[in-house]
Amino acid sequence: MALALQAAAAAPLVLRQRDGRRPRLLLAEDCDPVRIVTAAMLKGMGCDVDAVVHGEEAVRSACAQSFDVIVLDIEMPIMDGITAARSIRNLGGAVSATPIMALSAFLADAMQQASWSDTFDIALPKPANRNELHTAVQAALDWRPRQAADGEAPLINPQQMSDLSAGLSAGVFRELLNMACRDIEVCANQLTHLQKSAIRGADHVYVQKLMALGQSF
Repeated sequence: MALALQAAAAAPLVLRQRDGRRPRLLLAEDCDPVRIVTAAMLKGMGCDVDAVVHGEEAVRSACAQSFDVIVLDIEMPIMDGITAARSIRNLGGAVSATPIMALSAFLADAMQQASWSDTFDIALPKPANRNELHTAVQAALDWRPRQAADGEAPLINPQQMSDLSAGLSAGVFRELLNMACRDIEVCANQLTHLQKSAIRGADHVYVQKLMALGQSF
């Protein structure tokens, strides 16, 4: 009996999709030691992990790639986890249905917000050990995907993204996406301040950038 218990305790913790595929996770955590250790534990459980340091990077990564689970800290600079989760939900299409898990020491405060059930599917308080992390992430992998609203058109077309990235390295394509996001943020800020002439100018410049880029390949 003792040997059986020891064998069970020593058994490796493995995360798998229902179809046996290796899961791909996005982890957003601003604390370097926590991010490094959490990513290492997830990789040790058989996951591919993309790790970023704040919510804005998480949203950009979710736009650029497909993930099986997105794990977000709550308190982060630039963009916090709740705002990032809302932004991902608002992207529409398949990405908005990705299971999102909160991993944070601030869950008590976050759970008091009315938006909790609309943003996160599962939550795990920090600090969490390997067993707790494995149980929570596996539950997220088994989570029934949220359904997009009837007739809702996805904001991101996977085929178009694939066509755009053809022939480009992952680093170059990500930098182009970051540039696009920055330009969109500039236009959104100008719109907020009703700088219509500036918006028209930014629009013209951006179109010229895209045309020049297309002629380069």
